[in-house]
Amino acid sequence: MNKTKKLKNKYIPEKFKDVESFTFTTSNDELMVVFHGFDQEYDMTDFAEFLFNKIGMKFKNYQGPPTLH
Repeated sequence: MNKTKKLKNKYIPEKFKDVESFTFTTSNDELMVVFHGFDQEYDMTDFAEFLFNKIGMKFKNYQGPPTLH
């Protein structure tokens, strides 16, 4: 993989620069991830599409932020 391709894979859009997260597990051994710090409410959907695309998971855009996958 060349250097240009490596940098492109690590690029995170500027509008997500202040997004933070925390994780925890439930009693059913589920991993929960919570994100906060979006500039605008509609950025949550853009972020979900960006994130799930990066990890190769299917994402269905619900009305509002996603809650299940």
